Parts: sequence; C-alpha cells; structure tokens
Amino acid sequence: MLKETIEALAGLVWPPTCAACGERLVDTLPCPESAAFCPVCRETLVPVSSPRCPACGLPFESSGDDHLCGRCLSLPPPFRAAHIPLQYGGALKTAVSRLKYRSAPWLQRPLGNLLARAIPATVEADIVVPVPLHPRRLSRRGFNQSALIASVVARSLGKPLVTGSLRRVVDTPPQARHGRDERLEALTGAFAVPRPGPVEGRAVLLVDDVVTTTATVRSASRALADAGALRIDIAALARAV
Repeated sequence: MLKETIEALAGLVWPPTCAACGERLVDTLPCPESAAFCPVCRETLVPVSSPRCPACGLPFESSGDDHLCGRCLSLPPPFRAAHIPLQYGGALKTAVSRLKYRSAPWLQRPLGNLLARAIPATVEADIVVPVPLHPRRLSRRGFNQSALIASVVARSLGKPLVTGSLRRVVDTPPQARHGRDERLEALTGAFAVPRPGPVEGRAVLLVDDVVTTTATVRSASRALADAGALRIDIAALARAV
C-alpha cells in the first residue's frame, strides 16, 4: 500500500511522459503501450501478431496459423519460445535508442512494464536473467539496458533477478552490418556461466531489449542450457523483421 501511495504521489510531481517523444501522457487507455507511448507514437507501433514463429517470434507476411520458421526448423534454438510484443521500428526504436544510447535509464520502468504485460501467464519461470554486456562495454556505457528492463520484469512477475551467473566473455564488435550466419559464428562461445548454481535446474526467462537474428539469445541460451538450466524462454521488447 505504501509503495502504491508513493508511486501515485511521484506521478503527480513527475507526470509520465512518452518514452519516444517526451510528450506528457494524459490518457489511460487499457493497453500496455498507453503507459509508455503517447497516442501519436502508438500509431507507429506494429505488434508481433499471428502468424508467427512460436520459437523465435518472427512474424510472417502470409496468413495462416503459427508455425516454425525455416531457420528454427533447420537449426532448432536452445530456448523454448520467444515472447516479443512489438516489431522493431517507429516509436519503439526511438525509445530503445533513448534508453540504450542517450543515457535515459528512467525509461526502464515504462518499457519494462510493457514487456512484463506481454508475457503470458502460462510461462513458467523460476528466475529472470538479463542478457549481459561485456565488462568493457558495460564500463563505457555505465549500465546494461537489458538488466534495467529485466529488473522491472522480475519485480512484476515476482521472480528473482539473477545477474551474476550468465556472463559475456567475448567482447564482439557491433553486429549490425553482419548477416545471420556471420552473427551466429561471431557469437559462438560469447557467453559462459562460471557460477552455474543459481541457474542449474531452474526455468529461466532470458530478457533482452531487441531480438534481431536470434544469434545473441541463441548463444546466451546455449550457455545457460550447458550450465544445467531446466528450460529457457526469451522475452524482448522488439523483434527485427
């Protein structure tokens, strides 16, 4: 009760603003995006809707039922399913960029809540684990955007946040210009779990900000699986199409 009262008072003193354009939010529409984006910016959001790949979350342009994409058929991922509410673009891309590159870590709350509401109640997770940054990159940026989002998700789900077990041991260069196969090769062995205790025998919800080719979450999930994780689900704000 005290926490809710404090948050309500904070909302009066610092009214919520759009995660993309910074406009003050005044409406209370009953959808997750209404707590993060203004009506104008919401118009640019594209949901990840069916038909889509139930494993990696890739949406299909054709009609029909959900089915595995060619990539997940030929190379089954080490995770069970990906829970991703939106396609990467529009206002969401702006918001993620603000969080990631413009030192706006306060956006963790609206974006984290957006993601938490998109995770089905049927998802079984014992712990929440963010995709880590390499220590050198973390030192330069000062924070890990995935860890910020994951902390909100963990609190919303009432699950422990585990940040010390999964580690990025290879500082790979930015992968934006590389294709899927090149990314998979570059990220092979990029993650390790030197302390497997917290993940061994646990159902893990692995949280990232954006899934592009799945190379990062595949590599991180493989390290968790090798460390004894019982099963792994992915949660991310956006899926690049």
